[in-house]
Amino acid sequence: TTLVNAVKKPVTLKFRLGVTDASRYLFKDVAQIAEDEGIEMITLHPRTVRQGYSGDADWKMIKELKEISKIPIVGNGDITTPEDAKKRLDETNCDYVMIGRGAMGNPFLFEQINDYLKTGTYQEYSFKDKLDSFFEYLQLTKKYKIKFANIKGQAMRFTKGISGGSQIRSKITFTKNIEELEKVMTDAYKL
Repeated sequence: TTLVNAVKKPVTLKFRLGVTDASRYLFKDVAQIAEDEGIEMITLHPRTVRQGYSGDADWKMIKELKEISKIPIVGNGDITTPEDAKKRLDETNCDYVMIGRGAMGNPFLFEQINDYLKTGTYQEYSFKDKLDSFFEYLQLTKKYKIKFANIKGQAMRFTKGISGGSQIRSKITFTKNIEELEKVMTDAYKL
């Protein structure tokens, strides 16, 4: 209540099911308290803290939350394709979906989801499109203090699902600086 009353902007809440499997069914109580205290939207990531990012997100819990809530509910977890987003919206009746790791290495996912929800189709992007986007990302990293390990991680994600990707990722692993990484990705572009 204190935060809700202290600010003029809407206050939202994002949380996981619980800490352990034993606490996973408290999410409805947490959501009800939050709603009663003036929270205006809730995002539920239907995994426990103990699960981390392993296992599948339990979207049945999002559906259950939506059924008891009067405020907008956002579902989060395991959305990597436009079809995933539509399926989750349809089966849970949640108001929105939140994309996290699913967009890492595929910055086009948001546009694809929006197009798919509006028209039932979406543009596919080639590996070269992804590489162009990676090089754009690389330019942006120069403006910010992003650790090289994180940049390498993004390079790995951009090469997932492409022919020859495992060989490229192997080369990325051994890069020691931006220049070496840029060369590996430039060479991949020529494939």
